[in-house]
Amino acid sequence: MNKILAILVFIFLSGCQSGIEKELEGRWIGTTETGQEITMIFKENKELNIQVSDEIGQGIYSVNGSSNPYDLDIDFGDHGKVATIIAVNGDSLKMENNDPGKARPLSFSEKAVTLIKQ
Repeated sequence: MNKILAILVFIFLSGCQSGIEKELEGRWIGTTETGQEITMIFKENKELNIQVSDEIGQGIYSVNGSSNPYDLDIDFGDHGKVATIIAVNGDSLKMENNDPGKARPLSFSEKAVTLIKQ
């Protein structure tokens, strides 16, 4: 019985994970707290393209769909790893700004960015 329950919990949590990743797929556009345009493209293969003004970056992302808000990790390779939080509400994505190597924020601040799905 415990084995069946563990399998059901795993299936449920796996479904949540793929659900948020599916919601993220696509192009999101917004403005940073400093007024710069930001575009993020989440791809099905977990690649992320990000452009802030004229700067372009690529990384690999993962999302913890069981946390609230969701944990978003982005690995920019030689440029470091970013641990942040996000909230998705329909076509709106709120993301807390964070620098590579810093601890994951626990809540949203005035630096949080809101992007709209295109």
